[in-house]
Amino acid sequence: MRRLIVFLFTLSLCLFVYSSIYAQERQSSVKSPEVHDFYPIVQFLASAELEGRESGTKGGKLAASYIASIMNNLNLVTLNSNHSTQ
Repeated sequence: MRRLIVFLFTLSLCLFVYSSIYAQERQSSVKSPEVHDFYPIVQFLASAELEGRESGTKGGKLAASYIASIMNNLNLVTLNSNHSTQ
């Protein structure tokens, strides 16, 4: 009985270590974002075309639409259930 417990403990420990190593390897394949990845987004959001992006203005609606399109391209979903901008 003691051998069985030691065997099962060792097996579970090995599986745990293997799964931890495997999980870390998978995460490393994701590309980290760089500053130049965000530059076009920030440049558009800071442009004069958006007129300051105040809530309820043309510029604010354009900014919200632009951000929503980026989220849609990344397959992200909004937290509110009716998918409206607030």
